[in-house]
Amino acid sequence: MKYVLSAFAMLVLAAACNHDPDEIALSPNDPKIAPHGAVVVNDNTVGETFTLVWSAARFGASTDVTYTVSAKNSGGAYVELGSTSACNYSCLNSELFDAMGIRLTGTYELTFKVDARSAQGDKSSQPVAVSFFYTKITYLWIFGAYQGWNTEGGPVSRLLQGNDGVFRGYLQLPADNSEFKFSSQPNWDGNSYGPGQTEGTLEANIPDNFQEDAGLYYVEADLEGMTYLMIPLTSVSLIGEAVGGWNDGDDVAMTYNAATKSWTAIAEVSADAEYKVRFNNMWDIPYKGGEYNCSLGGDLADLRIASPDNLRSGEAGVTGFTLSLFDYPYNMTVGEIAEDESLLYVASSANDWNYLSAPLMQAIYDEGVLTGKFWGVLPLPDAAANPQILLSRMQSPLGTRYGGTADALVKYAGGETAAPIDGAAGLSYLYADLNEGAMKLTSLPVTSVTAVGGFNNWNPAVDPLVFAQTDAGKTDKWTATHTFDNDGEFKIIFNNGFNTVVGGVTLETSLGGSCRNLRIGDPKNLIIKAGEHTFDLDLGAVPMTLAIDGVIIDFELAPDFLELTGAFAHYNWNNGDPSPALRPYREGSGDEDKNRFVGFVDMYKPTASTAETAEFKVTYPNWSTWLGGELQGGTTYVFDISGAGENMTAPFGLYFWDIALDASAGTGVAAAIPIVSVNAIGQLGGTSWSQDFPFTAVGEGVYTADLTIEGEFKIRAHEADFADDTAWLYNLGGIGTAPVTIPVGTTTPTTPDGGNMVAPATGDYTVTLNLSVSPCTITLVAK
Repeated sequence: MKYVLSAFAMLVLAAACNHDPDEIALSPNDPKIAPHGAVVVNDNTVGETFTLVWSAARFGASTDVTYTVSAKNSGGAYVELGSTSACNYSCLNSELFDAMGIRLTGTYELTFKVDARSAQGDKSSQPVAVSFFYTKITYLWIFGAYQGWNTEGGPVSRLLQGNDGVFRGYLQLPADNSEFKFSSQPNWDGNSYGPGQTEGTLEANIPDNFQEDAGLYYVEADLEGMTYLMIPLTSVSLIGEAVGGWNDGDDVAMTYNAATKSWTAIAEVSADAEYKVRFNNMWDIPYKGGEYNCSLGGDLADLRIASPDNLRSGEAGVTGFTLSLFDYPYNMTVGEIAEDESLLYVASSANDWNYLSAPLMQAIYDEGVLTGKFWGVLPLPDAAANPQILLSRMQSPLGTRYGGTADALVKYAGGETAAPIDGAAGLSYLYADLNEGAMKLTSLPVTSVTAVGGFNNWNPAVDPLVFAQTDAGKTDKWTATHTFDNDGEFKIIFNNGFNTVVGGVTLETSLGGSCRNLRIGDPKNLIIKAGEHTFDLDLGAVPMTLAIDGVIIDFELAPDFLELTGAFAHYNWNNGDPSPALRPYREGSGDEDKNRFVGFVDMYKPTASTAETAEFKVTYPNWSTWLGGELQGGTTYVFDISGAGENMTAPFGLYFWDIALDASAGTGVAAAIPIVSVNAIGQLGGTSWSQDFPFTAVGEGVYTADLTIEGEFKIRAHEADFADDTAWLYNLGGIGTAPVTIPVGTTTPTTPDGGNMVAPATGDYTVTLNLSVSPCTITLVAK
């Protein structure tokens, strides 16, 4: 047997030696890391787990093995991540990035190795590289006078951190000596940064603010080096083959619109051609020894600074461009421009024929029908030398224009050379009749701007509030200060009259309506509260505006509705849909109570929210006034509200809101009643207003129920302690007081305490309510 075994062993050895070396398959002794695909990480996935897997090390004998995992980035030394007895290792992306010193957006090649140690010795894997694509969004907030120092969710400009750690962006300051400060958080909870002792440096958490002149700036801030720069941008323009060419001098200027906080341009565009946005009519702007490319390209919905990619035009034609630089993402909307018969602008030589800043005349209607007549205000400098004007259907010479002489207007096609009309220096009231056979422009010099109202018994001859030109020689801006003894109403008038007859035509010479959009002859008066107020009237703005105490707001003694503005549902402080509105309360068929506002609002938790409660304020229409609140003692969700209040909070969920407002005082009481059930009641399923049929919540404010509808019905909701089956405190019906037929398949608005609702025919329906929109809606689908 000994010899047989020896012979067999020799045979095996001989056979093994006869094998070609690359045909021998041996189990590896060293650990081998399994291949790993590229990893994409962003702000949402940085908390997810990264896992590395390898084969077991073989030491030739059973023994305990400890594996140590290390990693390095390009050019660095290995950093130990951790040890394990298993053949895999996991950590959070954030933990890995912290260990590797990764904190900025970028592409990173990380090399991993595994060292195995046992009593028998050490073994190491071959290094394996894994690509990480990190997209991190980090902002630096800029709070300041330009946005009212609002840290409670209002609009604010931000700088975005780049791959090199530097924060970049734009800032528009509306007034000279405007103060502002950088903040690491969307509030003052983090670090704030003001000007350092040396020009161009930053200092953290100091009381001093930055102070700069009005205008647009390109801003960079480096929090590692504690430096910053602000480059004044004197022009914004489009350039490229799409809009005329790439040569210097081909720039199409954009004009700033303070009302919309955006830049606009109109150009004749070539189809499918490239272009870009640039500043100061150059690509590299010299500034304090350096050059800075702050042009914009890439994607219209997400413009990137110094992007190598150009923008591309669509179809050829007259095209409008609107550029938003207020906050990220910077974007530009582009669309075809068509003439509108209701629009008429006044371009002038005194404004270098800048059509984009031309005043807009106001179309005159007769019972809702355009008359072809317009009136408006044209402010030209008092010292304007021989000014000339043209009337235009567009904010561009590419539209139809009217010129020639005032007494015999001539119509010119878009782009055609037009003869301008002689104008007059100073402030003028214009009346244009563009109907065939008339074609005339009437001009009335404005010699005075005053306000009259309840404070002087609406008598222009007795102590009117007199406006003075804000800047000597300029006629677009006017100012006045007055102390009002009582709340009241007023209007602005020209030449001390509500109307003036010129050439047989009665011209309305009063301004009213809204401080945000002053309109000639508007029957609605403006509102003022008691006390001393300063007025700043801008007759050159489009539309014309009136700032009261530095803010363009409309005081409302009886607002048409109130809103709930905050971080809940899909609203997100007005960055989504308009905030849900609460309407004046109407009990039964009685008149509306203009001091009480009610409505259902499903304040559900947004998908990406990490908040524990909904945060919100009560706001006037268009968010002109914000009312915070303080919880009343001994209550759950009843708040005393005022203009000085903090944000209010309540658990996410469905509420019926009931707000009693003292508009004159800017205070009130807001009660939020949590709703626990939503039901239909009426002539349903063989009952007659005797039984609630519950709805099922399906998420995001939507509720459904299958109902047999045999007649009139309503939606009725109940609070947690509901007991009285005759209670109708929280209900929804059709708009109006009479029964309303709800069309099948059509989303129909509802209102608290509205009329009963009726299906088009008796039958079975799936009924859907949406209580997160404003107004709340109902939809019937036949089964």
